[in-house]
Amino acid sequence: MLHKLPDTVQDRGTPIGELTWIITTVADTIAWDVLPRKQFHKLFRHDAAVAALFRNFMLADHIMRFYGVHPQSSPALPAMHKHPLWATLELEIEKCLAQVPRLLKEDGRRKRCEKQIKHFKQTIAARTN
Repeated sequence: MLHKLPDTVQDRGTPIGELTWIITTVADTIAWDVLPRKQFHKLFRHDAAVAALFRNFMLADHIMRFYGVHPQSSPALPAMHKHPLWATLELEIEKCLAQVPRLLKEDGRRKRCEKQIKHFKQTIAARTN
């Protein structure tokens, strides 16, 4: 269904763009919470491509552990797959995806995910303060 939406990951005003933003925010927040500051800045703030690789690794690690697969990275990262913010990500994905059938019924215009992600924003704010 998602491939039928006329969205881009760069446009936060669309479901796919919003999901991309949420995944980025959750992964960065988890990394900030778990990694030593020097390692966090090296992996997540010096190079956008390296940051994207490590975000994707973190997400893959979280998902693949469910299936008994234990991905490895170099440099090795501490375990982050059970961080409580993953539950927040899963909730926000469900909320956004629940809107997809309605968006597909509309005239195909790009629509913003209408439901505010209040809980997500509050959770992130609480973790970073």
